[in-house]
Amino acid sequence: MNTQSEASKDWMFGAYNGNPNAFYPNFSVNLPGSGADTVWHFNWATWNTLTGVGQLWGATSTQPTAYLFTGTNAGGGGFNQLRMWSRSAATEIQTADIGFVKAYNGVLTLAEIQAQYATYATRFGY
Repeated sequence: MNTQSEASKDWMFGAYNGNPNAFYPNFSVNLPGSGADTVWHFNWATWNTLTGVGQLWGATSTQPTAYLFTGTNAGGGGFNQLRMWSRSAATEIQTADIGFVKAYNGVLTLAEIQAQYATYATRFGY
């Protein structure tokens, strides 16, 4: 799930340089969390094309109540490519077990994100 084209805008979230919550919605790598760990993370990344706002939501043992990071830039980001767990021409390789990946055709609300958390938390030991 990693394209190698740096020429076109992309949209990456996942792990980057030991930061489990990297987010790249606005042509800048944003690192709202750091430190490698071995717990399951639930991450939701949203992009609102109309407002140019991207948000990263995350959770481990408790459901999310607010986003971890937000970025605004109508000229960057958007969902034209998705990169997960590798960047910079695949020179920063990450190792992880991926439980599942879901893509939606709209921006999830906090209530919808919390419902997703409630649905899957016990599957991953929470």
